[in-house]
Amino acid sequence: MQLLSWTSTETPDLHGTMMKWIQKWQAQSPGAIIGKWFRSLCHAADKPDPWSKETDEGIRDPAALPVCHHCFAPQEPAAWFCPECGAATGPYNNVMPYLNVFSVGEVVRSGVKPGTRFNLLRTAGYILVGFLEYHVFSPLYFFRLYRNHRSRKESAERDAPEASPPGSGPAVPPPPQ
Repeated sequence: MQLLSWTSTETPDLHGTMMKWIQKWQAQSPGAIIGKWFRSLCHAADKPDPWSKETDEGIRDPAALPVCHHCFAPQEPAAWFCPECGAATGPYNNVMPYLNVFSVGEVVRSGVKPGTRFNLLRTAGYILVGFLEYHVFSPLYFFRLYRNHRSRKESAERDAPEASPPGSGPAVPPPPQ
């Protein structure tokens, strides 16, 4: 049964369809609704691989050389950190307590180094990580984060071409004399 399909001669009854859905949802508990949604995710059809079969075989080949996720430099299979950029590349860095500190530090440092691109989700993540990791020292981190964000915005405004008044067009050089 397709609820929202119609031909060009019919008019859709979206209000009636929405009312049916609302009545159906009101008859069920929130747990049942979430359970059905979760089961539909678990039993969803697998999407095809985004690459060819040769690429998939090359990735799964035991002789394939791993690379750094940050700079794409070749890595030794047992290396914990990239020798080129210092990024945490070990297979268990995020679950080992001592090495996890370096992984979290890499994320936190990325917010205050030049060249960071900010958006709403990323900024919220930096603020959350700052509260969770730095506790008392989080105001210092937030100051550095704000300073980096402000300098990035100022450099973008400085590098942007100035807008000319409408109708003025490009400047034409005077004719040679």
